[in-house]
Amino acid sequence: RRAQRRLAVTHERLQDTFNELQTAYDQLQKTTEAKERMEGELRIARDIQLSMVPSVFPEHEKLDLYASMVAAKHVGGDLYDYVLLGNHLYFCLGDVAGKGVPASLVMAQTTRLFRSLATQETLPAQIAQRINTEMTQHHSAHGMFVTMFIGLLDLQTGHLQYCNAGHN
Repeated sequence: RRAQRRLAVTHERLQDTFNELQTAYDQLQKTTEAKERMEGELRIARDIQLSMVPSVFPEHEKLDLYASMVAAKHVGGDLYDYVLLGNHLYFCLGDVAGKGVPASLVMAQTTRLFRSLATQETLPAQIAQRINTEMTQHHSAHGMFVTMFIGLLDLQTGHLQYCNAGHN
């Protein structure tokens, strides 16, 4: 009888341990699925972000232009862009404070603003000022800011106008 009781107690303990292991396994499986889903979404976000920066560069006899971007995480706040209008090349380099998805969203808005203002043939200092006005109205409460170098190169004369907005 003692042996039967011990066996019954041991069986109950094993059953409890098995149930605990099964619960832990189920939680691990759910966590793994959520992580894989999130990594997939971040890969998509990276692809979308990379599609926002130029990957095709102008062919011009007085210009050799190329750039690439590699984020520290899946997505980030680094940015560059250019607009070629005849013999005038507008370009920018910048960085959003922070990393990850919030920085990438601010990066997207900043490049959109740059492109819009450059196509209006606005001077670099005015572009910086208007981007700053827009960004401080919408992102200053979140501590997000952007440093940028904005240039306008006249490809005929080689004259460069630029505005350095805190970018090293």
